[in-house]
Amino acid sequence: MTGEERIAELHRRVRERNRMRERYLTNALGTVACALFLSVLVMISEEGTQAGILAGTYSGSTLLFGSAGAYVLTAVVAFMLGVVITALIKHFYKDEEKMEGNER
Repeated sequence: MTGEERIAELHRRVRERNRMRERYLTNALGTVACALFLSVLVMISEEGTQAGILAGTYSGSTLLFGSAGAYVLTAVVAFMLGVVITALIKHFYKDEEKMEGNER
């Protein structure tokens, strides 16, 4: 093997490792997002059954009454997680573009 072939092989291995790392992170973020979604569904259904009404009857006006703090907190946390996940994905995408030499 010549030096150029070794360097090309090294670059190929680095790209493959980066793809595997990105795939792992994407799967992990997807799993976390699904777990959060399911936990919100469980919270809403539990709150609905305790109050004696169905969870589907909730609307924005219910946030004005009584124990709506949990819903507001859930919405804020979900928004923050969405922003963080979007920023991470954008960051990793930009890093991949730089590695391939296709900077935007």
